[in-house]
Amino acid sequence: MMSQALSDTVYSCQDIPPVVDSSRPYQHLLPSKCPFGGSPRWNCVSFIQRQRILWSASLQLDTRRGLADTQQLGMSEPAPPPHAAVANRRWRSSSPEIRRTAYLRFSRPSKLSSEDSSDAMEHVLPMEIIRSVFEYAATSDHAAGAKLCRVCRTVRLWLLPILYDRIILSSATDIQRFARAQMVYPENDHLVEPAPASVVRKLWIGPAGTNKQNDLAYGSSSWPFTLIHQILGRCASLSALALVNLSQGDWFKLSCALPAGLQSLTLGPVHGRVDWRWLPCAASLREFVTMDTYMMDEEIQQIVRSPHIRRVRRHYTHGDRVSLAFDQLECVAKAPALEKLEIVCCAETEECAAEILEGMANEYKYDTTRVALIPRSHMRDSQYDPIALLFQDWLTLTM
Repeated sequence: MMSQALSDTVYSCQDIPPVVDSSRPYQHLLPSKCPFGGSPRWNCVSFIQRQRILWSASLQLDTRRGLADTQQLGMSEPAPPPHAAVANRRWRSSSPEIRRTAYLRFSRPSKLSSEDSSDAMEHVLPMEIIRSVFEYAATSDHAAGAKLCRVCRTVRLWLLPILYDRIILSSATDIQRFARAQMVYPENDHLVEPAPASVVRKLWIGPAGTNKQNDLAYGSSSWPFTLIHQILGRCASLSALALVNLSQGDWFKLSCALPAGLQSLTLGPVHGRVDWRWLPCAASLREFVTMDTYMMDEEIQQIVRSPHIRRVRRHYTHGDRVSLAFDQLECVAKAPALEKLEIVCCAETEECAAEILEGMANEYKYDTTRVALIPRSHMRDSQYDPIALLFQDWLTLTM
């Protein structure tokens, strides 16, 4: 009833009379003049100020839902609405959840009276259909979605989770640009305009191919670890992370910065020791992907015995390295929650990789219901490019 009454309220450019109109019982809850000084026209008030005034009105509405009935019974008229200072104090003292709810409730366009029809036009389509159209356009073309974010704040809130769902930072320059772009947003202050990093769900850091010119080479001093720390700290919604070409000597610099809610972690090639006990995200990780890395039995046992892990995927770019994974298959039998252990063998062709896996499978005994053997070709555009294969698999797995 409260939201319906507010949606029926007419925000005209004229001063709102103090007398309560029986056809609009909540009209008196809006100030008769612009409380921030200047012209009484509502369109001169900034967007955020208008939301604060409406929020102040909504607080009164919560305690005056029976206003129309009291007027008909001849009871005294309620007190006038609070001054702008009171509205601001109520806004600042309310919890972030209540403020967000109020913002979303009153951010839709308001109806105008006939005398203001020349200044603006009310929406003909329902807001749900308008939002679907914007989201479809942003999903189909991210460049167009970036331009649509300039329409208004509401559209920006709709499209940010789509545009920043998956981020690829394949060079040190990309990392620097993305980190600097996030510095303009105050940390932990995402009420009205959330920072783009706060809605990132999947993040790839490192080269997306072996043969492409890249400054993030294995063991390179170009890795901006401080900026990566800042990015990971702001990605509060991150669920999938890939750190590629990070040398085993530098892994410890980032292992403590992993977001606590991370569900999928991809490392390689030849990453550092993964001590599952001290990972901040150990309780939330469901998937672990590693590439061309020798891991001690203790590491593998910690991973597969975790009560939260569901899938482990081990990539090997050459057939002679696959035996590392087969030698540790006994650990799977002691894994209580593990659903799949996938061994990916790469060769020049998938047929060659399948032959290597078949030969290894004949030498070892394993649980065929939980162990999957996957042959792949490491050739891309007639060139040896195993990182490009890992990148394509990561894109597929994080759809």
